[in-house]
Amino acid sequence: QTVIIDSKVIWRKYNTKWINIDNFISKYVVFIITCDKYKDRRDMIEKTWFQDFKKRDVPTFFVYGDDQMKSESRIDGNNLYLKFKECYENLPIKSKLIVDYYNKNYSQKGYQGMFKIDDDNFVNVCNIFKYEYLFKYNNYVGKRLGGVDQAPLKLTYVSDKLNKEMKVKNLI
Repeated sequence: QTVIIDSKVIWRKYNTKWINIDNFISKYVVFIITCDKYKDRRDMIEKTWFQDFKKRDVPTFFVYGDDQMKSESRIDGNNLYLKFKECYENLPIKSKLIVDYYNKNYSQKGYQGMFKIDDDNFVNVCNIFKYEYLFKYNNYVGKRLGGVDQAPLKLTYVSDKLNKEMKVKNLI
């Protein structure tokens, strides 16, 4: 059961306790993976679900690569530029640099985690509120790669052990 108060504050009842969902979601950072080639996607995102995060003061960035920068990162409005060559083959590097950026700039400031979202996804922000409890107990929430079941709300959870193995094999 969800109650909306003043169309800005959202409350949800868990067991017998009411919690302010806005307080929960404001402790996350959203990174949207994109590139200059997909400006049309960015424009559509800015007009739709991007606004749901911004009105709750959730730091939300479109992430680009720029290998000509002198610094490791630069923010220009809603754009975050990281120092690497932007190309499809470098998506794993982009993902690692986003995690590094989050750890350096947000993890020690009371934020609970981050969302990495591709620019070809539509985000139902209400579903993020609905499945809020999953983020506290899992390092990864998303769809299984190559899985047969492609139901939109079917979520897969990766254990701590598997998450550590993935880091070792793919990011280091």
